[in-house]
Amino acid sequence: MPHYVSCPRMSDTGDWMQRIGSTAPPSMRSLQDSDGSTRTVETPIARELIRRAQALSDALSAHGIRHAFMGGIATNTWAVPAPTYDIDVCALLGPDDVSLLIRVLEPVGFVPPMTTWVESIGTQGFREVTFRWPFESTLRPADVFLAADPFQRQALERSRRVEIADGFFAHVITPEDLVIYKLVAFRNKDRAAIDRVLAVQGSLDWAYVRGWSDRFGIGDRLHQAMIDNGLDPRSAS
Repeated sequence: MPHYVSCPRMSDTGDWMQRIGSTAPPSMRSLQDSDGSTRTVETPIARELIRRAQALSDALSAHGIRHAFMGGIATNTWAVPAPTYDIDVCALLGPDDVSLLIRVLEPVGFVPPMTTWVESIGTQGFREVTFRWPFESTLRPADVFLAADPFQRQALERSRRVEIADGFFAHVITPEDLVIYKLVAFRNKDRAAIDRVLAVQGSLDWAYVRGWSDRFGIGDRLHQAMIDNGLDPRSAS
């Protein structure tokens, strides 16, 4: 159920909404070199996404709000990069901090939500607020997850500071926490992300992943993900 909060009147987003077109954004392109290796070629939306992610991170940091990137940015940090069009970040905030979040992000170009409620996402009811950022004729989402629960607070504590792009350093959740997030959602794209991470990361703290999976009641998903990737589920005992 939505969590309603007291919040100042948000700026009119109608002009932005009218600009949304039906054209899908351009993707990153994967090219194969003569030696058979694959490299990713950056496209305008990829560059703009990084620029917007840095603006978001800088704004949160300027206000002392602890945060770490998750979603596609985290997956591309720990696996072979692939196209991603959204920004996902976990922040040490609660549902009553939405008005603060709007004051922080709206001045740096993020369009606030049209309503004042916080969505509950996934089987664990993670709290999320969706902002949007303009790219050409579209508005792309920037989802801010509110770390109001023990798992997400621990994920923030465990996050690592990495260089996401040239000169852009920020905290990103660990591969283990990313896998747990993906196990909670477990859509086709989440399962694909798990496959990508496990293909690159040689070793994970499986006891940690198992602990949260059992706590969330999704141990069967972890078992299946490990089988899918040729791993022995007993190693996560």
